[in-house]
Order: sequence, then C-alpha cells, then structure tokens
Amino acid sequence: MKKILIVFFLIWLPIVAGAQTHFMADGIRYRIVQEADESMTVGLVHVAPLENGEYEGDVVIPNAVKSGPEAYAETYKVVGIDEKAFADCYDLESVTLPPSVEAIGALAFQNSPSLEKVVLPYGNLTEIGPSAFCYAAIRSIEIPASVRVIRGYSFALCERLASVVLPEGLEQLEGSTFLNCTSLTSIHLPASLKSMGFSDFSGTGLKEISFPQGLRIIPMAVCSGCPNLAKVDIPESVREIQNGAFANCPRLEFIHLPSRLRLIGSAVFSSTGLKQIDIPEGVSMVPEYCFSDCESLTSVRLPEGLEKIGDAAFHSCPIQTIHLPSSLKTIGVSAFSFSGITQLTIPGGISSLPESCFNACKQLTSVTLSEGLESVGEEAFYECPIQTLVLPSSLKTLEEECFARTNIQELIIPSKVTILREDAFESCRDLVKVDILAPLDNLDKDIFSRCYKLKSVTVHFPKGKANPYPEDGLFRVVYD
Repeated sequence: MKKILIVFFLIWLPIVAGAQTHFMADGIRYRIVQEADESMTVGLVHVAPLENGEYEGDVVIPNAVKSGPEAYAETYKVVGIDEKAFADCYDLESVTLPPSVEAIGALAFQNSPSLEKVVLPYGNLTEIGPSAFCYAAIRSIEIPASVRVIRGYSFALCERLASVVLPEGLEQLEGSTFLNCTSLTSIHLPASLKSMGFSDFSGTGLKEISFPQGLRIIPMAVCSGCPNLAKVDIPESVREIQNGAFANCPRLEFIHLPSRLRLIGSAVFSSTGLKQIDIPEGVSMVPEYCFSDCESLTSVRLPEGLEKIGDAAFHSCPIQTIHLPSSLKTIGVSAFSFSGITQLTIPGGISSLPESCFNACKQLTSVTLSEGLESVGEEAFYECPIQTLVLPSSLKTLEEECFARTNIQELIIPSKVTILREDAFESCRDLVKVDILAPLDNLDKDIFSRCYKLKSVTVHFPKGKANPYPEDGLFRVVYD
C-alpha cells in the first residue's frame, strides 16, 4: 500500500508543478502571477490565451478561481487579462470581466470579429493596454471611473463602435485610441483629461468635439480625416496645435483659435472647409501647408509679430485680400500659389521671394514691392495678370520666369541688378518698353522671349564701357 501511495505521489508531483504556471478552470486558462504567502491569503492570476483552440460564445470571468480538485486546490484572485488572451477568437461574442481585474493587457481582444459586447468592471481597473480591442466588433463601451490611462490603439478600427463613455478621472489618451471608428459620431471628453495622443479620433464619424479646459496641446492628427466634423471648440488653455490636427475635415467651416495659442503645426487645417481664420497675436509662424487647399477660405487675418509663412501655407485658397504684417521676414515656396489674391504689398522686412510663392494667382493685378527686397525667385509671379510693376532699387536678382506671362506694359530694371535669368519676363505679351539701368553686358534675348510687342530694350551703360551688343539686336545701349 505504501508503494502505491509513493507511485501516486510521484505521478501527481509534476502536475502540481505545472499548475504553478498555468491551469484550466471552467474552460478558461489562467496564468499564475503570484502565489499566496504570509501577506496574502490567496494568489493572483491573469486570464491567458488557450493553448489549443480559442474562446467561443459568451465568457464570464469570475472574481476568484480554484486551481484544481478540492483536496489540494489553491484559490486565486483574477487581477488581469494577459496579452492576446482573447485575440483572434473568431466566434467569441461577449466577455464579462469581474471587479477584481486591475489591468487589460496589450492586444487582449484584438481581431475578434464577432465580439460585440465587453463589460468592463467598476472598481479596480486602472489601465487598458495598447491595441486591447483593436479590430473588435464591439458596438459600445463604458470606461470605468477607475481608469486613468487608455493606451495607444486600444479601440482602433472598431468600425461598429457607436457609443463611448469616458469617465471623469481619465487623465490620458495615449494615441490613436479611436482611430477609424467610423460609427462613432459623438464624444464627451472629461474635464480631468490632461493629455491626448496622435490620431486619437482620426477617421471617426465625429460631428463635433469640445476639448477640455486645461489641455495645453492639441496633438498631431487628432481629428484628421473626419468627414462629418463641423464644430470644434478649443479652450483658452491650449498653447499648441500640432501637425495635421484637423486636416481633411471638409465640413469644418469655422474655428476660433485661443488668444494664448503660440504654435501651429504644419498642415493643421489643410483641405478643410474653413471660410475665415484669425491668427491670434503671439503666433510667429504659419507653417508649411497649414491652410493649403482650403477651397472656401476667403478671409485671413495675420497678426503683427508674425515672422514666417511656410511653404504652400495658403496654396489654392481663394483669398482675395490679405495684409502681410510689417514684421514678416520670410515667405515660403508656393506659399500663396493658385490663390485668389487681387492685390498685394510685400513688406520691407522681406529680402527674398522664393520659388512660385505667388505662382498662378490669376486675379493678382497689383503688386507693391518694398525697398529691402533683393531677390525674386523662379516663377514667383508666373501667370499673374500684373499690369503695373515697380521694382525696388534694392533688387539684385531676378530668377527664371519670375514675372513670366504677366500683363506688365512697361518695366525698369534697377541699377543694382546683377543676375537677370533666362525667360524672366517670357510671354509678357503687353510689354512694350524696357529700361535696364544695370550695366549688364551678358543679357540674353530669351529673357524677353515671346514678348511680341517689345521691339527693343534700352540698356544704360556708363561712359567709356564697351557695347557688347550688335546694333541690329534687341538690346540698345545708351550712355549716361
């Protein structure tokens, strides 16, 4: 009899040893994270993925579970859901979590296409892990008040998710939390929310959003690509709006920017339905693509103190009138190309106009260039119907096609110009008179190619300088 007992004990021993890492109970697999000791009457476990097969139907997880037969079973408290515990469970329909659960691991319910209902516990849950419910079929979710952080992509691509309740006490959305939840049309952000992450509501069906007072940063692409977003409230606490925050929101027609705003990122409002915008004092730069392709934007106010307008910042905007502040120092490539500007004054703080900055502004008939301007870049005013042009005496460089296809009739090139590129005034078909005050001896006739009304160009030379141009050519030298 003693031999039989010894053999039974030896057979049972490895089973017990195995139970110290994982065990099954009522169809659910558990992983032991801590055994009971002098300070704890029960051990702690997490729900783990099944070794073979997947969870199905309706799963209800208990607060506590026993590890095996009553004779030697230990009791464990269920405190967490392991990483990928219910991931890729194609026939899983609902899961109810007990109040004892404190954390949901990364990818815990990811890609469970039949999972329509998850009941999150009130009590101890404080954190929802990255991509926890990504690609699940859940239709609604209520986040318990105990949760402080929802990690990145937690509910991303839940296309059926239509109702979300975020509690007071929630402090952080880490990023892409509700990315591409296309059925989500409304959301209330709690006053306790202190920070948000990139693309938290990008691609959702939101119609409006109100950011809580106290938030200082509107993160990158937070609401980009929301086709129905028509109303946005930004509190006075906000100091920065990051790149692409509201890009590609075609129904967003109006937005008030807070007076304490200091930084605006690139492409923040590109391809929106904005009709007007008032940039507050304290903003020193409108960055690249900030309002590009806003096809209804007709009114823009830029503040004194603004120093830079970035590349393509107002590209393809039907702005008709704009005042460039005297503080402005830099205008970027294509900053106002294809816009609707009708008249323009370049302030004296700008020394260089870059490539295509006002290219194809088809309504631009009047331009004033202030003293201090030294260079006009390639195609800067290409195809602008400018009729009268006065170049400042400070000008030194005129690049290729900088005023090509304009409607200017008379032109004086200032004496400080040292670079006059090919095709600079190409196809100015109303141009009849040109005086070049700079004694340039390397002029190419292609500077004025296809200016059919222009019969000669007068070049002013100082006395004693040899004439390099043929008498029967386009350029006629006079000595001053």
